[in-house]
Amino acid sequence: MASPTTAPTPAKRVLLCGTNYGRTYVRAIGRSDGRYTLAGILARGSLDSTLLAAQLGVPYFTRAGDVQGNIDLACAAMGPRGDDVVLALLQRGIAVLCEHPVQAELVERAWSTGTPFDVNGHFARLDDPRAFIAAAQKRARPERVHAAIDPRLLYASLDIMRHAFGTLALPITWETNERQCRIVAAYEHETLELPHIDLDQDKRDAATLEAMDTVGQTPKEHLLDVSRATEEVARRWFSGARAEAGR
Repeated sequence: MASPTTAPTPAKRVLLCGTNYGRTYVRAIGRSDGRYTLAGILARGSLDSTLLAAQLGVPYFTRAGDVQGNIDLACAAMGPRGDDVVLALLQRGIAVLCEHPVQAELVERAWSTGTPFDVNGHFARLDDPRAFIAAAQKRARPERVHAAIDPRLLYASLDIMRHAFGTLALPITWETNERQCRIVAAYEHETLELPHIDLDQDKRDAATLEAMDTVGQTPKEHLLDVSRATEEVARRWFSGARAEAGR
């Protein structure tokens, strides 16, 4: 007698919200070995997003209320202007993975819906940061931390630190370093360094898929800590830049 066959797990249907940086999710979905399928695009009506939906053969929406069909996950990359879209989808029971950075207020409101919500801090899932995090978690908290980063990686670097040290209530100094992220943690008798992050796109796609697989598993307190710290550091940088420009 032939053994019964197991039916394949159906692909999770993904709604892409935003098509600028959001195109990276299209590439990741295409490399998911059938775990995910693109079910539609939601954007604000630009010609580029309309053409992308037509090219990919998926429905196109301009309002969250118009989204039809069964959607398992929304990947949102619309920036702060898309917060209303994120909340509307969550209120419909659609899980959302939001691109960073996000404001703490959105985290609070998203969690209040009871629908799985997360932020794609995928850099922490790459090999070098993951090794740095594992090494730091075996140590006591550092006495101080220095970070030299591309400003666009501010949220990602704070996310790595929060995973590594369990807190961001530490003396942290900053400097800008275009297109890179270097973190040095100083302990009483040693230092621990993340010298750089490998930005290989294939590895980033794999990390994004891992984030999609685990939406809702990052603790709320982690997301709030990182979001608030991002806002605070960005505010200090912006104030410093204005002061420098006024000299």
